Amino acid sequence: MNGKTIVFPVEGGFLGKRVANFFKEKGFKIVILTRGKAKIENVMEYINRKELYSQKVKRRRI
Repeated sequence: MNGKTIVFPVEGGFLGKRVANFFKEKGFKIVILTRGKAKIENVMEYINRKELYSQKVKRRRI
């Protein structure tokens, strides 16, 4: 892992997932801001945007 993080402001559907997977394979940490539930899936961290903006989300290490 190169220690770099990429934040995607939206999930992006098919294209967004392909781009996120490309960078994940290159060793980047991926954080996706979503309207859905916060979760960690396939080494990608999904953070609910409303929780992030209200500062309720505590940073987690993947």
